[in-house]
Formats: sequence, C-alpha cells, structure tokens
Amino acid sequence: MGLEAKNLAAGYRVRNRTRIVIDGAEFEVKSGEVVALIGPNGSGKTTLLRTAANRLSPLDGAIFLDGTDMSLMDQHDIALRLAALTTERISPALMTSADIVEAGRYPYTNILGRMTERDRSAVADALRTVHAEELADTLFDTLSDGQRQRVLLARAIAQEPQVMILDEPASYLDIRHKLEIFSILRGLASKGMAVIMSVHETDLAMKAADRLICVKGGHIAAQGLPEEIFSSGMIPELYDIPANSFDSVNGNVELMRTEGEPQIFVIGSCGYASAVYRQLRRSGIPFSAGILRTNDIDFPCAKALAQEVFTVPPFEPADDMIYEKALSAAKKCGRVISAQETFGGYDDNRRLYEMINDSDIPVGRDIP
Repeated sequence: MGLEAKNLAAGYRVRNRTRIVIDGAEFEVKSGEVVALIGPNGSGKTTLLRTAANRLSPLDGAIFLDGTDMSLMDQHDIALRLAALTTERISPALMTSADIVEAGRYPYTNILGRMTERDRSAVADALRTVHAEELADTLFDTLSDGQRQRVLLARAIAQEPQVMILDEPASYLDIRHKLEIFSILRGLASKGMAVIMSVHETDLAMKAADRLICVKGGHIAAQGLPEEIFSSGMIPELYDIPANSFDSVNGNVELMRTEGEPQIFVIGSCGYASAVYRQLRRSGIPFSAGILRTNDIDFPCAKALAQEVFTVPPFEPADDMIYEKALSAAKKCGRVISAQETFGGYDDNRRLYEMINDSDIPVGRDIP
C-alpha cells in the first residue's frame, strides 16, 4: 500500500511542446510513512507532487497507487485512495469552512452530492483534527491564510485517503500551528496513511519525516533517513550554502559570518555563548571564540559565525598549547566578552578566564 514513482519525467506540454521539469525520478512512500521533499525553489518539487497527485500527466514513466498504474485508474477510484493539498489558491464565494471540508466527501456522496450522517461525522472529525471546529460556520473568504491552510488540510483528511500529498503544508502558519500540522500528519501516518510532502523548514523535516528526498536541478539528488542526509554534507550542497552555516545535528542554519579581523574574543560554553555570537553577528562585529569542546552545544554556532574557534576534542583534557593560542588571540583582539558570570570546576574556560584577567585584557559582558 502506498505511492511509487518509476522512471518518472514530470513537466508540461504546451502547444505540442514539452518542457521536462524533473526527470528520472524514482521513489516510494509506504503505508505508515512520512516522506519529505526538500530542495531549493525551482528544483521541481511542486511539479513532482502535482504529477504524483494526478494533476499533471507523466511525460514518461509512471506513478503507481497501491501497485496500480494511475493512468489506468478512473478518477473516482483515485479519489477514494488519494488526497492532495497543493499551493493552488481558491476563493470560493459565500462558502463556509464546513462547506469546503464537505467537498472532501465527494467520492462518497451520491450523484446529487447529498451528505449522510457518516459524511457529516467525517467532516466534523476532520475539523476537530486540525483544531478548526470553531471555524465551521465562518466564511472561507474571511479567514487568515493560516486558518485557510488548516481548513484545506481538513478537507483532505475528510476524504479519508490512504495516501496524502501535500505541497508546503506549513505555509502561512505560525510556529505553534506548524508544530500542530506536523504532529497531525505523524498521527495520520501512525494510523497507516502514506504521507508525502514538500517542506522548506529543514529542521522540521528532520524531526517530522521518516525519510527525505532531496531534489535539485530537476533530479532527485539523494534519498535516505534524515540523519543520513544531514550528516552526509548533502544539505549545504543542496542549497548552495557554506558548510559551516548548517548544523547537521539539529538542522538549523546560521547567517554567514562577518568577515574581517576579529575585534572581540568571546569566552563561554555550555549554551551560554551562542546568544553573544548572534548579537555580535547582528552588529557586524567579527570575533573569535573558545575554548569549546567539539560536542558543546555552542560549537555549531561558533563554527558558523566566528572567524576562529579554539577547540578541544570531547573527553580529552585541554593542553597548554590551546590555552596559549586562545590567550594570544584574546590579546590580539584587545577585548574579551565573557558569556558566563561563573565557571564550573571542570570548565576549560575557568583557567582561560583567569589567564586573561592576569594579562589585564578588558573583560566585559556587554556588546559594544
């Protein structure tokens, strides 16, 4: 059960001319699985999903729904098994949110579109699932973009599909509702639904998806577990960003560092220093940082933003050489910011802080 693409070419036919947007695509989304498409704008994600959703005909290859070539299936059979939420905007006149969600029941209603109690129950359940029951009687045209997105997701849920395709389902949503949407999709998958979606937020894709499909330049560049994709160096290559700007552990990105000779040395670790690093970056001040264990929570941010980072491998003692190098860098900067007010007995920076104080280098806590 699920969705499968084999040697798929997706694109458009206009006036007897063919434009291939993505070629040679092969992937599978199994029952109970959430798969996220990631990649830069214009890479072909939307075209791929529209083709998978039967909104576009394949230019080559095939899409299989529960093992059957979709080109051989009638629209009603497809609608009973597959639902799609795309980025196409709708502006229905004088329709309530409930009316919109009821449209998801069309595969089940009779020729007159008459709703049964079973249909009404499915609509109410779908609105409740996306936490939009209070919007049932509200005109769809009056809703915010985020509210519309939740109602449209409820329409897809009301269709009771085995496969759901979503193009940027978190668009227009605030952080709370992004988390809710991804939690809802995980819940649907836990009940056996196959879910494939495009996602711009790499950190959320890492946390919400079972597998990632990386799309770039009209091809699938890589597929695998989020941890495999993130640790492989694929993400910086996929988005053409500096490797140091991406935190492969958490899926976060930082701004590109401020170039120039370091003006400030930042001392701190254990989660105290990242806020200082980012304040300095916002102020456009280049800086050096240390001493940090390479498994310290502040290390990814320092690696991305600092001109130079003085590091020690995990579980190994800091030797005299790293202290001397860090002290030399602090002297060269001429000013030190301590991100911590106190240091623990086993903190590498306790000794460095004392060495800096003995060298009469100004130490403060404020950003200039």
